[in-house]
Amino acid sequence: MFELKKEILATHEALLTVTIKPEAEREAYQQALRKIGRRVNIPGFRKGRAPRGIVERKFGKEVILQEAAEELLEKISEDVFEQAAIQPYRPGELEDINVSPITFVLRVPLVPEVALGDYQNLRQAPEPVEVTAEELTEALERIREENVLLEPVARPAQLEDELKLVALYGGAAEDIFIDDADFSLRLSEADSEIAPGFGAALVGIAAGEERAFTLTMPEDFEDEEWQNREVAFEVTVAEVYERTLPELDDALASTVGNFETLAELQEQLQAKILEHKEHEAKRTYTDKLIDALVAGAEIHYPPVMVEEELDEAMERLKESLGDMEIDWEQILEAAGGLRESMRPEIETRIQHGLALSEFAQVTAIKVSDEEVHTEFQTVLAAKGIDDPQLLSGFNLDSELGDNIRNSLLEGKILEQLRLLAQGLLDLEAETAEESEAVAAPEAVAPEAE
Repeated sequence: MFELKKEILATHEALLTVTIKPEAEREAYQQALRKIGRRVNIPGFRKGRAPRGIVERKFGKEVILQEAAEELLEKISEDVFEQAAIQPYRPGELEDINVSPITFVLRVPLVPEVALGDYQNLRQAPEPVEVTAEELTEALERIREENVLLEPVARPAQLEDELKLVALYGGAAEDIFIDDADFSLRLSEADSEIAPGFGAALVGIAAGEERAFTLTMPEDFEDEEWQNREVAFEVTVAEVYERTLPELDDALASTVGNFETLAELQEQLQAKILEHKEHEAKRTYTDKLIDALVAGAEIHYPPVMVEEELDEAMERLKESLGDMEIDWEQILEAAGGLRESMRPEIETRIQHGLALSEFAQVTAIKVSDEEVHTEFQTVLAAKGIDDPQLLSGFNLDSELGDNIRNSLLEGKILEQLRLLAQGLLDLEAETAEESEAVAAPEAVAPEAE
Protein backbone atom coordinates (compact mmCIF):
# COMPACT_ATOMS: atom_id res chain seq x y z
CA MET A 1 0.00 0.00 0.00
CA PHE A 2 2.88 2.36 0.68
CA GLU A 3 6.61 2.80 0.50
CA LEU A 4 8.48 3.99 3.58
CA LYS A 5 11.69 5.87 4.27
CA LYS A 6 12.85 6.26 7.86
CA GLU A 7 15.38 8.61 9.41
CA ILE A 8 16.15 8.59 13.16
CA LEU A 9 16.95 12.13 14.27
CA ALA A 10 19.35 13.22 16.99
CA THR A 11 16.30 14.56 18.86
CA HIS A 12 15.08 10.97 19.43
CA GLU A 13 12.38 11.36 16.83
CA ALA A 14 11.72 9.45 13.63
CA LEU A 15 11.17 11.28 10.36
CA LEU A 16 8.98 9.04 8.23
CA THR A 17 8.33 9.66 4.55
CA VAL A 18 5.33 7.61 3.41
CA THR A 19 4.52 7.39 -0.30
CA ILE A 20 1.22 5.77 -1.22
CA LYS A 21 1.40 3.28 -4.09
CA PRO A 22 -0.62 4.12 -7.25
CA GLU A 23 -3.21 1.37 -6.78
CA ALA A 24 -3.90 2.35 -3.15
CA GLU A 25 -3.99 6.01 -4.16
CA ARG A 26 -6.62 5.35 -6.85
CA GLU A 27 -8.76 3.41 -4.40
CA ALA A 28 -8.45 6.11 -1.74
CA TYR A 29 -9.30 8.77 -4.34
CA GLN A 30 -12.50 6.98 -5.34
CA GLN A 31 -13.52 6.51 -1.71
CA ALA A 32 -12.93 10.20 -0.98
CA LEU A 33 -14.88 11.16 -4.12
CA ARG A 34 -17.86 9.03 -3.01
CA LYS A 35 -17.68 10.43 0.51
CA ILE A 36 -17.70 14.04 -0.70
CA GLY A 37 -20.52 13.27 -3.11
CA ARG A 38 -22.70 11.86 -0.32
CA ARG A 39 -22.40 14.91 1.92
CA VAL A 40 -22.66 17.88 -0.49
CA ASN A 41 -25.56 19.61 -2.18
CA ILE A 42 -25.13 20.34 -5.90
CA PRO A 43 -27.87 22.34 -7.65
CA GLY A 44 -29.97 20.18 -9.97
CA PHE A 45 -29.35 16.97 -8.05
CA ARG A 46 -30.70 15.45 -4.85
CA LYS A 47 -28.19 15.41 -1.98
CA GLY A 48 -25.69 12.64 -2.55
CA ARG A 49 -27.03 11.86 -6.04
CA ALA A 50 -24.77 13.99 -8.20
CA PRO A 51 -22.65 12.01 -10.70
CA ARG A 52 -19.04 11.61 -9.66
CA GLY A 53 -17.82 13.50 -12.68
CA ILE A 54 -19.89 16.52 -11.65
CA VAL A 55 -18.57 16.30 -8.08
CA GLU A 56 -15.01 16.00 -9.37
CA ARG A 57 -15.36 19.05 -11.63
CA LYS A 58 -16.91 21.13 -8.85
CA PHE A 59 -14.29 20.42 -6.19
CA GLY A 60 -11.24 19.58 -8.26
CA LYS A 61 -8.78 16.73 -7.98
CA GLU A 62 -6.54 18.55 -5.51
CA VAL A 63 -9.31 18.85 -2.91
CA ILE A 64 -10.35 15.23 -3.38
CA LEU A 65 -6.77 14.03 -3.14
CA GLN A 66 -6.30 16.08 0.03
CA GLU A 67 -9.27 14.36 1.65
CA ALA A 68 -8.05 10.99 0.40
CA ALA A 69 -4.65 11.69 1.94
CA GLU A 70 -6.14 12.60 5.32
CA GLU A 71 -8.28 9.48 5.34
CA LEU A 72 -5.31 7.32 4.38
CA LEU A 73 -3.09 8.80 7.07
CA GLU A 74 -5.57 7.94 9.80
CA LYS A 75 -6.07 4.46 8.35
CA ILE A 76 -2.44 3.40 7.91
CA SER A 77 -0.69 5.09 10.87
CA GLU A 78 -0.36 1.91 12.93
CA ASP A 79 0.87 -0.06 9.90
CA VAL A 80 3.43 2.68 9.19
CA PHE A 81 4.78 2.57 12.75
CA GLU A 82 4.91 -1.24 12.66
CA GLN A 83 6.76 -1.33 9.34
CA ALA A 84 9.13 1.40 10.55
CA ALA A 85 9.84 -0.75 13.63
CA ILE A 86 9.49 2.20 16.00
CA GLN A 87 7.77 2.72 19.33
CA PRO A 88 5.98 6.07 19.21
CA TYR A 89 5.83 8.12 22.40
CA ARG A 90 3.03 10.18 20.85
CA PRO A 91 1.23 9.85 17.47
CA GLY A 92 3.47 12.47 15.91
CA GLU A 93 2.97 15.53 13.76
CA LEU A 94 2.35 15.84 10.04
CA GLU A 95 5.20 17.99 8.76
CA ASP A 96 4.35 17.88 5.08
CA ILE A 97 1.82 16.36 2.71
CA ASN A 98 1.84 16.16 -1.09
CA VAL A 99 -1.00 14.86 -3.20
CA SER A 100 0.74 13.89 -6.42
CA PRO A 101 1.68 11.24 -5.54
CA ILE A 102 0.17 11.16 -2.02
CA THR A 103 3.18 11.51 0.27
CA PHE A 104 3.27 12.19 4.01
CA VAL A 105 6.21 13.36 6.07
CA LEU A 106 5.67 12.50 9.74
CA ARG A 107 7.81 13.54 12.72
CA VAL A 108 7.22 10.95 15.40
CA PRO A 109 8.56 11.26 18.98
CA LEU A 110 9.98 7.96 20.18
CA VAL A 111 9.60 6.19 23.49
CA PRO A 112 12.52 7.11 25.77
CA GLU A 113 15.51 4.76 25.76
CA VAL A 114 17.89 4.28 28.68
CA ALA A 115 21.14 2.30 28.89
CA LEU A 116 22.48 2.47 32.43
CA GLY A 117 26.02 1.48 31.60
CA ASP A 118 28.16 -0.04 34.35
CA TYR A 119 25.69 0.72 37.12
CA GLN A 120 26.56 -2.54 38.93
CA ASN A 121 29.89 -1.02 39.96
CA LEU A 122 28.46 2.24 41.25
CA ARG A 123 30.14 2.71 44.62
CA GLN A 124 30.07 5.70 46.94
CA ALA A 125 30.16 5.61 50.72
CA PRO A 126 27.88 7.95 52.68
CA GLU A 127 29.46 10.73 54.68
CA PRO A 128 29.51 10.07 58.46
CA VAL A 129 27.18 12.24 60.50
CA GLU A 130 27.79 13.56 63.99
CA VAL A 131 26.66 16.42 66.22
CA THR A 132 29.45 18.85 67.03
CA ALA A 133 29.85 20.72 70.30
CA GLU A 134 29.31 23.98 68.39
CA GLU A 135 25.96 22.80 67.02
CA LEU A 136 24.76 21.78 70.47
CA THR A 137 25.90 25.10 71.90
CA GLU A 138 24.05 27.00 69.16
CA ALA A 139 20.88 25.05 69.89
CA LEU A 140 21.13 25.82 73.60
CA GLU A 141 21.74 29.50 72.84
CA ARG A 142 18.59 29.59 70.70
CA ILE A 143 16.65 28.24 73.66
CA ARG A 144 18.13 30.97 75.86
CA GLU A 145 17.15 33.59 73.26
CA GLU A 146 13.60 32.20 73.08
CA ASN A 147 13.32 32.60 76.85
CA VAL A 148 15.04 35.99 77.20
CA LEU A 149 13.76 38.30 79.93
CA LEU A 150 12.91 41.85 78.77
CA GLU A 151 12.96 44.58 81.40
CA PRO A 152 11.89 48.16 80.46
CA VAL A 153 14.57 50.74 81.30
CA ALA A 154 14.54 54.55 81.36
CA ARG A 155 18.14 54.96 80.24
CA PRO A 156 19.35 55.47 76.64
CA ALA A 157 19.67 52.35 74.53
CA GLN A 158 22.88 50.32 74.60
CA LEU A 159 24.17 47.49 72.45
CA GLU A 160 22.33 44.24 73.16
CA ASP A 161 19.20 46.13 74.28
CA GLU A 162 15.89 45.54 72.50
CA LEU A 163 13.83 48.39 71.09
CA LYS A 164 10.13 48.53 70.36
CA LEU A 165 9.58 50.87 67.42
CA VAL A 166 6.20 52.48 66.70
CA ALA A 167 7.38 54.17 63.53
CA LEU A 168 10.00 52.86 61.12
CA TYR A 169 10.42 54.31 57.67
CA GLY A 170 13.25 54.08 55.18
CA GLY A 171 13.41 55.14 51.56
CA ALA A 172 15.07 57.04 48.76
CA ALA A 173 13.10 59.53 46.68
CA GLU A 174 9.78 57.80 45.95
CA ASP A 175 11.11 54.29 46.56
CA ILE A 176 10.17 52.74 49.90
CA PHE A 177 12.76 50.51 51.55
CA ILE A 178 10.73 49.73 54.71
CA ASP A 179 7.56 51.11 56.30
CA ASP A 180 6.38 49.56 59.58
CA ALA A 181 4.45 50.80 62.62
CA ASP A 182 5.20 47.90 64.96
CA PHE A 183 8.72 46.53 64.92
CA SER A 184 11.02 45.02 67.55
CA LEU A 185 14.77 45.17 67.12
CA ARG A 186 17.81 43.95 69.02
CA LEU A 187 20.77 46.33 68.91
CA SER A 188 23.76 44.26 67.94
CA GLU A 189 27.33 44.94 66.86
CA ALA A 190 26.69 42.41 64.10
CA ASP A 191 24.81 43.52 60.97
CA SER A 192 21.20 44.39 61.69
CA GLU A 193 18.36 42.40 60.14
CA ILE A 194 17.29 45.64 58.42
CA ALA A 195 20.60 46.97 57.09
CA PRO A 196 24.28 46.99 58.09
CA GLY A 197 24.88 49.73 60.68
CA PHE A 198 21.20 50.21 61.51
CA GLY A 199 21.48 48.95 65.09
CA ALA A 200 24.61 50.98 65.83
CA ALA A 201 22.86 54.12 64.55
CA LEU A 202 20.25 53.78 67.32
CA VAL A 203 22.63 53.45 70.25
CA GLY A 204 21.86 56.25 72.74
CA ILE A 205 18.20 56.74 71.77
CA ALA A 206 15.63 56.68 74.58
CA ALA A 207 11.95 55.76 74.83
CA GLY A 208 9.72 58.38 73.18
CA GLU A 209 12.53 59.82 71.03
CA GLU A 210 12.76 60.10 67.27
CA ARG A 211 15.88 59.83 65.16
CA ALA A 212 16.69 60.35 61.49
CA PHE A 213 19.83 59.08 59.79
CA THR A 214 21.13 57.90 56.43
CA LEU A 215 22.89 54.63 55.59
CA THR A 216 24.52 53.51 52.34
CA MET A 217 23.60 49.97 51.37
CA PRO A 218 26.65 47.80 50.57
CA GLU A 219 27.39 46.68 47.03
CA ASP A 220 26.64 43.06 47.97
CA PHE A 221 23.29 43.87 49.65
CA GLU A 222 20.85 40.98 49.18
CA ASP A 223 18.28 43.14 47.39
CA GLU A 224 20.02 44.17 44.16
CA GLU A 225 17.66 47.11 43.70
CA TRP A 226 19.16 48.81 46.77
CA GLN A 227 22.83 47.99 46.30
CA ASN A 228 25.10 51.09 46.70
CA ARG A 229 22.06 53.33 47.35
CA GLU A 230 21.61 55.78 50.22
CA VAL A 231 18.52 55.15 52.36
CA ALA A 232 17.09 57.81 54.69
CA PHE A 233 15.60 56.34 57.86
CA GLU A 234 13.17 57.89 60.37
CA VAL A 235 12.59 56.00 63.64
CA THR A 236 10.38 56.52 66.69
CA VAL A 237 11.09 54.41 69.81
CA ALA A 238 8.26 53.42 72.14
CA GLU A 239 10.29 51.42 74.67
CA VAL A 240 13.84 50.34 75.51
CA TYR A 241 14.30 46.91 77.08
CA GLU A 242 17.31 45.42 78.80
CA ARG A 243 17.76 41.82 77.72
CA THR A 244 18.72 39.18 80.29
CA LEU A 245 19.45 35.69 79.06
CA PRO A 246 18.57 32.87 81.48
CA GLU A 247 21.34 30.67 82.82
CA LEU A 248 21.89 27.27 81.25
CA ASP A 249 20.74 25.17 84.18
CA ASP A 250 18.14 22.68 85.36
CA ALA A 251 15.63 25.50 85.93
CA LEU A 252 15.76 26.52 82.26
CA ALA A 253 15.44 22.88 81.20
CA SER A 254 12.28 22.43 83.29
CA THR A 255 10.87 25.64 81.76
CA VAL A 256 11.18 24.56 78.14
CA GLY A 257 9.94 20.97 78.52
CA ASN A 258 9.41 17.92 80.67
CA PHE A 259 13.04 17.77 81.78
CA GLU A 260 14.37 17.47 85.29
CA THR A 261 17.95 18.32 84.40
CA LEU A 262 19.89 20.28 81.81
CA ALA A 263 21.61 17.03 80.83
CA GLU A 264 18.25 15.55 79.79
CA LEU A 265 17.54 18.61 77.63
CA GLN A 266 20.98 18.37 76.03
CA GLU A 267 20.45 14.69 75.31
CA GLN A 268 17.15 15.34 73.51
CA LEU A 269 18.60 18.29 71.60
CA GLN A 270 21.53 16.17 70.47
CA ALA A 271 19.17 13.40 69.31
CA LYS A 272 17.00 15.86 67.36
CA ILE A 273 19.99 17.52 65.73
CA LEU A 274 21.40 14.11 64.80
CA GLU A 275 18.06 12.99 63.34
CA HIS A 276 17.83 16.16 61.24
CA LYS A 277 21.42 15.86 60.02
CA GLU A 278 20.96 12.18 59.17
CA HIS A 279 17.84 13.03 57.18
CA GLU A 280 19.62 15.79 55.26
CA ALA A 281 22.71 13.64 54.74
CA LYS A 282 20.57 10.80 53.41
CA ARG A 283 18.81 13.14 50.98
CA THR A 284 22.11 14.65 49.81
CA TYR A 285 23.71 11.20 49.49
CA THR A 286 20.75 9.90 47.48
CA ASP A 287 20.84 12.92 45.17
CA LYS A 288 24.54 12.31 44.50
CA LEU A 289 23.86 8.66 43.70
CA ILE A 290 21.09 9.56 41.26
CA ASP A 291 23.39 12.08 39.60
CA ALA A 292 26.07 9.39 39.31
CA LEU A 293 23.56 6.92 37.87
CA VAL A 294 22.49 9.48 35.26
CA ALA A 295 26.11 10.45 34.47
CA GLY A 296 26.97 6.84 33.63
CA ALA A 297 23.88 6.29 31.50
CA GLU A 298 22.84 7.05 27.94
CA ILE A 299 19.38 8.61 28.06
CA HIS A 300 17.39 9.61 25.00
CA TYR A 301 13.93 11.19 25.00
CA PRO A 302 11.96 13.37 22.58
CA PRO A 303 11.52 17.16 22.97
CA VAL A 304 7.76 16.81 23.36
CA MET A 305 8.36 15.07 26.70
CA VAL A 306 9.99 18.23 28.05
CA GLU A 307 7.33 20.50 26.55
CA GLU A 308 4.54 18.48 28.15
CA GLU A 309 6.23 18.68 31.55
CA LEU A 310 6.64 22.44 31.10
CA ASP A 311 2.97 22.73 30.17
CA GLU A 312 2.01 20.90 33.36
CA ALA A 313 4.32 23.05 35.49
CA MET A 314 2.85 26.24 34.04
CA GLU A 315 -0.67 24.92 34.55
CA ARG A 316 0.09 24.10 38.21
CA LEU A 317 1.42 27.62 38.66
CA LYS A 318 -1.72 29.03 37.07
CA GLU A 319 -3.94 26.93 39.34
CA SER A 320 -1.98 28.02 42.43
CA LEU A 321 -2.81 31.62 41.53
CA GLY A 322 -6.44 30.80 40.80
CA ASP A 323 -7.87 32.41 43.95
CA MET A 324 -5.84 35.58 43.47
CA GLU A 325 -7.10 38.48 41.42
CA ILE A 326 -4.22 38.33 38.97
CA ASP A 327 -4.31 38.38 35.19
CA TRP A 328 -2.47 35.25 34.01
CA GLU A 329 -1.53 36.84 30.70
CA GLN A 330 0.03 39.80 32.53
CA ILE A 331 2.06 37.39 34.67
CA LEU A 332 3.38 35.63 31.59
CA GLU A 333 4.27 38.94 29.97
CA ALA A 334 6.01 40.22 33.11
CA ALA A 335 7.79 36.91 33.76
CA GLY A 336 9.31 36.91 30.29
CA GLY A 337 11.46 33.80 30.27
CA LEU A 338 9.67 32.08 33.15
CA ARG A 339 8.92 28.98 31.12
CA GLU A 340 12.47 28.76 29.78
CA SER A 341 13.92 29.30 33.25
CA MET A 342 12.12 26.12 34.35
CA ARG A 343 13.53 24.03 31.50
CA PRO A 344 16.84 22.91 33.14
CA GLU A 345 15.03 21.67 36.24
CA ILE A 346 12.46 19.83 34.12
CA GLU A 347 15.22 18.24 32.02
CA THR A 348 17.00 17.06 35.17
CA ARG A 349 13.76 15.67 36.62
CA ILE A 350 13.04 13.72 33.43
CA GLN A 351 16.56 12.28 33.31
CA HIS A 352 16.41 11.25 36.96
CA GLY A 353 12.99 9.66 36.52
CA LEU A 354 14.01 7.71 33.41
CA ALA A 355 17.26 6.47 34.98
CA LEU A 356 15.50 5.35 38.17
CA SER A 357 12.71 3.63 36.22
CA GLU A 358 15.28 1.71 34.21
CA PHE A 359 17.13 0.83 37.42
CA ALA A 360 13.88 -0.58 38.80
CA GLN A 361 13.46 -2.65 35.63
CA VAL A 362 16.95 -4.14 35.53
CA THR A 363 16.95 -4.91 39.25
CA ALA A 364 13.38 -6.26 39.14
CA ILE A 365 12.06 -3.94 41.84
CA LYS A 366 8.30 -4.29 42.29
CA VAL A 367 5.57 -3.54 44.81
CA SER A 368 3.03 -6.26 45.58
CA ASP A 369 -0.67 -5.67 46.16
CA GLU A 370 -0.18 -6.95 49.69
CA GLU A 371 2.38 -4.20 50.36
CA VAL A 372 0.00 -1.55 49.04
CA HIS A 373 -2.82 -2.89 51.21
CA THR A 374 -0.59 -2.99 54.28
CA GLU A 375 0.58 0.59 53.68
CA PHE A 376 -3.05 1.74 53.37
CA GLN A 377 -3.75 0.07 56.70
CA THR A 378 -0.76 1.88 58.20
CA VAL A 379 -2.03 5.22 56.86
CA LEU A 380 -5.46 4.63 58.42
CA ALA A 381 -3.91 3.66 61.76
CA ALA A 382 -1.75 6.81 61.75
CA LYS A 383 -4.93 8.87 61.35
CA GLY A 384 -6.66 6.95 64.14
CA ILE A 385 -9.15 5.33 61.76
CA ASP A 386 -10.34 1.82 62.63
CA ASP A 387 -12.86 0.91 59.94
CA PRO A 388 -12.73 -2.72 58.70
CA GLN A 389 -15.28 -1.95 55.97
CA LEU A 390 -13.14 0.90 54.60
CA LEU A 391 -10.09 -1.35 54.66
CA SER A 392 -11.81 -4.29 52.94
CA GLY A 393 -13.30 -2.01 50.27
CA PHE A 394 -9.99 -0.37 49.37
CA ASN A 395 -9.51 -0.38 45.59
CA LEU A 396 -5.91 -1.13 44.68
CA ASP A 397 -6.44 0.37 41.21
CA SER A 398 -7.85 3.66 42.50
CA GLU A 399 -5.92 6.91 42.36
CA LEU A 400 -5.05 6.51 46.05
CA GLY A 401 -3.91 2.95 45.40
CA ASP A 402 -1.69 4.12 42.54
CA ASN A 403 -0.23 6.91 44.68
CA ILE A 404 0.60 4.49 47.50
CA ARG A 405 2.14 2.00 45.06
CA ASN A 406 4.27 4.67 43.39
CA SER A 407 5.44 6.01 46.75
CA LEU A 408 6.44 2.53 47.93
CA LEU A 409 8.16 1.84 44.61
CA GLU A 410 10.16 5.06 44.81
CA GLY A 411 11.24 4.21 48.35
CA LYS A 412 12.35 0.74 47.27
CA ILE A 413 14.27 2.04 44.27
CA LEU A 414 16.18 4.61 46.30
CA GLU A 415 16.93 2.14 49.08
CA GLN A 416 18.25 -0.41 46.56
CA LEU A 417 20.40 2.30 44.98
CA ARG A 418 21.89 3.20 48.37
CA LEU A 419 22.57 -0.46 49.16
CA LEU A 420 24.22 -0.92 45.76
CA ALA A 421 26.47 2.09 46.26
CA GLN A 422 27.62 0.73 49.63
CA GLY A 423 28.34 -2.72 48.20
CA LEU A 424 25.53 -4.28 50.24
CA LEU A 425 23.32 -5.40 47.34
CA ASP A 426 23.77 -8.76 45.61
CA LEU A 427 22.22 -8.05 42.22
CA GLU A 428 22.45 -11.66 41.08
CA ALA A 429 20.65 -12.87 44.18
CA GLU A 430 17.98 -10.20 43.84
CA THR A 431 17.35 -11.11 40.21
CA ALA A 432 17.26 -14.82 41.05
CA GLU A 433 14.73 -14.30 43.80
CA GLU A 434 12.54 -12.32 41.44
CA SER A 435 12.78 -15.05 38.79
CA GLU A 436 11.74 -17.69 41.35
CA ALA A 437 8.80 -15.51 42.37
CA VAL A 438 7.67 -15.23 38.76
CA ALA A 439 8.11 -18.98 38.20
CA ALA A 440 6.24 -19.84 41.39
CA PRO A 441 3.45 -17.27 41.89
CA GLU A 442 2.00 -19.28 44.81
CA ALA A 443 5.05 -18.22 46.84
CA VAL A 444 4.05 -14.57 46.84
CA ALA A 445 0.91 -12.58 47.54
CA PRO A 446 -1.61 -12.93 44.68
CA GLU A 447 -1.78 -10.01 42.28
CA ALA A 448 -5.08 -8.31 41.57
CA GLU A 449 -6.58 -9.02 38.19
